[in-house]
Amino acid sequence: SIQANIEVMGNGRVIVERGGILIVDGGTLSNVDLELKAGSYLQIINGGVINSQNGFKAPVGAVVDIQNGSII
Repeated sequence: SIQANIEVMGNGRVIVERGGILIVDGGTLSNVDLELKAGSYLQIINGGVINSQNGFKAPVGAVVDIQNGSII
């Protein structure tokens, strides 16, 4: 669960594996290469933001739940 502002440096990648859960709860995850696997779960709440350096794609079988926030 991310509740602060985190900036990934260099070629950093965040991978959410099958069965994994990433929650961005009011924080910001910046400059990230985010990869979701089928069977993973991403939730953005309380104004959370993901700033993806390579765009964003979710594979079939991944759950993306954006209640209050954004992916840019």
